[in-house]
Amino acid sequence: EPGEIEAALTGLPTVREAVVVAREVGPGEVRLAAWVVPAGPGPGPEAGELRDALRRVLPEHMVPADFALVDALPLTPSGKVDRGALRGRLPAGEPASAAEPGDDLETEIEEIVAGIWKDLLRRETIGRDDNLFDLGAHSILAIEFTSRVFDALDLEIPLRLPFDFPTVRRLGAAIQDLLIEQIDNLTDEEAELLAE
Repeated sequence: EPGEIEAALTGLPTVREAVVVAREVGPGEVRLAAWVVPAGPGPGPEAGELRDALRRVLPEHMVPADFALVDALPLTPSGKVDRGALRGRLPAGEPASAAEPGDDLETEIEEIVAGIWKDLLRRETIGRDDNLFDLGAHSILAIEFTSRVFDALDLEIPLRLPFDFPTVRRLGAAIQDLLIEQIDNLTDEEAELLAE
């Protein structure tokens, strides 16, 4: 997969070279990181621009969570990219949330969705319209998310749901629709049991 992501990055007019590696960020937790050499002088492309461009050609799980612009890629004595040296050059910290005061969650489902993702991503805040994958979500966390939704709401959701609806607002609405569909499909006996 890294080769395919690197090819997509170097196919962009603003990128001369790129290397993608999976890096461990916690026990059993891996995130994709990309190091990019800009094509020309100036500040180079921003992480959001690169993510948006990659999302047009790659599935969400292949879009790196972290990006770092570098002047040149470090090389080993044999002339290959020194991927180990790159790991120490990734910017510290986590991607910023666009959450602002007054960016309140609107439904109980959004509260549940945001609470689960805040726990999974180890974040204090998540805005309703933040792209969860920009904040570090990935396929393993998406699996854990579906499990926690089941625990919280007794609702099985498709694993694809976080990829198809990657914000709290959109994911909350999709889950609410699934809950309504589940209620509509209850038999009369099941509905009576729930009402008790």
